[in-house]
Amino acid sequence: MTYHRVRLAMLAIIAALFAALHLPALAQDNDDPHADLYAAIQSGIDQDTILENSMEAIRREYARLPQFIELEAISPGLIKDYVSALRPIFAKTMARSNAAMKLDMIDLFRRELTDAEAAEVAAHYRTDVMQRLLGNISTNFAPDSTLSGIESDAPITEAQVNKDIASAAATGAVQLSGEERGEIARKLLESAALRKFEQLNPKIVAVRTVYENEPLLPDEAAELEALAEAFFAERFAE
Repeated sequence: MTYHRVRLAMLAIIAALFAALHLPALAQDNDDPHADLYAAIQSGIDQDTILENSMEAIRREYARLPQFIELEAISPGLIKDYVSALRPIFAKTMARSNAAMKLDMIDLFRRELTDAEAAEVAAHYRTDVMQRLLGNISTNFAPDSTLSGIESDAPITEAQVNKDIASAAATGAVQLSGEERGEIARKLLESAALRKFEQLNPKIVAVRTVYENEPLLPDEAAELEALAEAFFAERFAE
């Protein structure tokens, strides 16, 4: 196994991961009801937990790749240390990608929902029960499906993206009490706006998938490669 092969495998998986998860934007007051809806949804997401779950997913992927299995055997703890070194670059790149995706999501909401519908859905997402559900989703979200087969450099599909989101949402819902789940179900039955928003999921997933296949910018790729070369040179210095 050559260092060149290791570096290529490493860059391929990280490039896809950087585009695969987007750190939530902080909630903020906004006169635009569609932008406020986006902020309301994000307000219940734990950013630190999402980031840490993403880094854990990277660790798991590296741990199953033959190149990294061999390197870990030579230098125990290498995967953990390397992923920790990646964290600042990961967070910075995701912030850039998320800013662009946020605008596309708001545009989608604006095309599909009236101002009144957006305001009603935003109010729903700010209720205590929905904030708890969003927190549960943060805790349970892991991009394992999105990352599957990533070493082949195949495009990430909408089915992969949806599987990860649906899994986290289902587990998060189970962690609510029966009364809380009933409250959400009743609200869906009562609100045409919420049912309409729920039907937007395929379009939301489609937007996310576009960004999950977005390549790194040239300066981001250069920074990543420089970090990798420095890390491995120091790790295996004689």
